[in-house]
Amino acid sequence: MHNSSELLQLGGPARRKFFQALTIAGAGASSTPGGLGDQNYFWNQVLKPLEDRLLAPVQSEHLSRLIHQDDIRSIIVTSLESLIGMCIVLFFYLNVVI
Repeated sequence: MHNSSELLQLGGPARRKFFQALTIAGAGASSTPGGLGDQNYFWNQVLKPLEDRLLAPVQSEHLSRLIHQDDIRSIIVTSLESLIGMCIVLFFYLNVVI
C-alpha cells in the first residue's frame, strides 16, 4: 500500500487525511487475534511499511549524500506527511480520552 504510485502522488493534505482515516480505522479494529479485525495485523500493515520506508534512508551512513536525491527527499517527505496525519488523530484522541 505505501509504495503504490497513487498514494505517492497524493498531495500533502490528502495524504494526511488518508492516514487519519487509516488511524481511525486501526483504532476501531478489535483486539481479537487473527484476520483483518486484529489490531496488531492492522497496525503491521499500516505502520511497519511506513517505518521501513522512512528509516531506510534516515539510518543510512550516506544520508548526507542521499538527501540531495529527489527520490530520497520524496520518500522522507511523504513518510513525514503520513506521520503528521496519524499524529493529528492521536493528538485529538488523547485529548478526548484524558
